[in-house]
Amino acid sequence: MRHNLRTYNKAKWNNDKHIDYNRTPLNVCNHTALKEFFAKTFGDALLAFNEKQYSKHPERVIGLSRKQIKMYQNQLEEKYGKGSPKVSEQLEKIKREKAVSQYFKEQKKNAQEAIIQMSNSKNFAKMIEEKGFEKAIQIHREFMEKVVADWEKNNPSLKIFSYSMHFDEATPHIHIDFIPIVKSTQGLTCKVSLEGALSQLGFKREKDQKYAETPYKQWRAEQS
Repeated sequence: MRHNLRTYNKAKWNNDKHIDYNRTPLNVCNHTALKEFFAKTFGDALLAFNEKQYSKHPERVIGLSRKQIKMYQNQLEEKYGKGSPKVSEQLEKIKREKAVSQYFKEQKKNAQEAIIQMSNSKNFAKMIEEKGFEKAIQIHREFMEKVVADWEKNNPSLKIFSYSMHFDEATPHIHIDFIPIVKSTQGLTCKVSLEGALSQLGFKREKDQKYAETPYKQWRAEQS
């Protein structure tokens, strides 16, 4: 992500001079921090899930146990007084934050990235020669904007949390960073699952398919 957002240490990341810093201002980034994305996307579902688990399956709770919640409640009552609306308000906030933090820690490794480009460096150079630099950049930008729009329309269960359009390398391209999400009516109603997300898009491994023909490879082939 430091590469995508160009927040890295230049001395370490550009030894081969593949990035032209004069063109870096042309880059377009739309970024939500991954933990913030988790809070917005999974917060409500995590709270609802935990409420159902406390009595039947406390071992499945994501975040605070009942004992820990009671400890926080006592601390808040000491601070604000018993019966204060601040107690329930702050306790709800703590329960949400702890649940999101644990789920984020467990699932952040499942963030995915796709890199998409229109052509290659030779064709980009030829386009600059034929149409001029500004027009060549415009054509690539319009292509990448369409990529994002098509992605959101065609892949509703693969939620983008960040994308970066790079115009400062040899070939313009876009990094799309996403989380595979599946929604259901049971258990955790909104959760991270690549298999589930692809299944909701219609990509499943059929019995007669070879082992190598994974739903991910099927999806990738269609996207290409």
